[in-house]
Amino acid sequence: MKKSISLLLVFCVIACFSLFRLIADNSYACELCEARKYLPDRVVGDLNLDGEINSVDCVIMKAYLLGIYTNLENDKERFGAADINSDGNVNSIDYAILRKYLLGMGELPTPSPKPMPSVTPTPRIITESGYEFNLDTGTIVKCVDNYVTVTIPSELRGVKVKAIGDKAFSSCKYLTSLTISEGISCIGSEAFSGCENLVSVTLPNSINCIDSNAFEGCKELKKAIFMGNEPEYMGNNVFADVHPDFTIIVSADSAGFGKPNPYNSETLWEWSVNSNPVYNVVLAEDEIIVFKSEYLRLVILDKIGKNEYDIIYKNEADKITELSLFKPIDLSELSKFPNLDYLSIGLISEPFDISPLANLKNLTRLDIFDSDISDISPLKNLTNLTYLSLSYNNISDISPLENLTNLAYLKLDCNNITDITPLKNLVSLKSLDIRGNNIEDLTPLEKLNELIWLYY
Repeated sequence: MKKSISLLLVFCVIACFSLFRLIADNSYACELCEARKYLPDRVVGDLNLDGEINSVDCVIMKAYLLGIYTNLENDKERFGAADINSDGNVNSIDYAILRKYLLGMGELPTPSPKPMPSVTPTPRIITESGYEFNLDTGTIVKCVDNYVTVTIPSELRGVKVKAIGDKAFSSCKYLTSLTISEGISCIGSEAFSGCENLVSVTLPNSINCIDSNAFEGCKELKKAIFMGNEPEYMGNNVFADVHPDFTIIVSADSAGFGKPNPYNSETLWEWSVNSNPVYNVVLAEDEIIVFKSEYLRLVILDKIGKNEYDIIYKNEADKITELSLFKPIDLSELSKFPNLDYLSIGLISEPFDISPLANLKNLTRLDIFDSDISDISPLKNLTNLTYLSLSYNNISDISPLENLTNLAYLKLDCNNITDITPLKNLVSLKSLDIRGNNIEDLTPLEKLNELIWLYY
């Protein structure tokens, strides 16, 4: 028993002596350098992982080298901090580097950055306008609506649509007519396979990739209309098992599609590519008109007496002189009707932009009613207007009308107008309706000698 106690006392003395020697050995280090070096982003040299490199770390390393502190090898993070020269060992070289650093006689080596583990981010999928859409890749993942006719938009939630994913519309059994907007470049494998009632598909100039079996099994598909050149890649059996009368329709200036070379104004030929069936290719009768708005497309088809899956040609659009719209659209599309004379827009409850109307210089009659518009400045240069109706809106400033001197009929009833001074130069005015406003002064109308009907 006495012998054991004696051995224990001897061991304690040796341990105390060793610790004293370590502390004494490094006490001057703290005098020559800052008492605590705060290095929040460093790991090398910070053996106790307290965010600081100081004499405590030096003491721990020396204790390890003397065999007093042995747990370092079992702690990978602390051992890595002690392995200052990154050679896989903790030895006197590491101790010397750390000691010189604390004395202000050297720098710690910058460790090579550790590779971050590969993490696959969770895709950001939203549901918008009847589609599941990947915001990160710009891909329509799935159609979740029972569309009959559809124009796939060029953007969703402010993100450009780049691709239609594999099987995105597969087995959409109600779909009869499909238009893909400009900007979409890729159609995935089996994207529209099994759409058994699909009759017509219009593909934009931007399409450069159609993967295998994209339209396989669309048994009623009779025509695929390509607005541009042959896609750079077409997989196998893109239009397999479709209607026996299926044809590909291309524009006169398109390239590819097996176009005869030399080309002698042929309007029909055969084409096959990449293990696809042999397709009949037909030249379009005229320039094909495509709309971003499916609603507008259907309005025009009805007006020219065609069905929902027919083509609209330029010579047909040129014949449109009158148009009535009851849903908001991008009004810039109206530029496709160069002979438009009368336009009626009404009963639109959501905000919409009328600025494109400024370009419709041939309009003679315009009716925008019950649509909550307030800014009519886009109308200021429509000097060919003879009839203008702006009833039931939110208009207060009518100064944009002051130069529309050809106006004969003007309806401004049920707005927020108080001042009609801008009307004083409308010398051709025959009929004016200003009921339902807050107008008190009618003197601006005194010199309008052609005015016959005034509703006040």
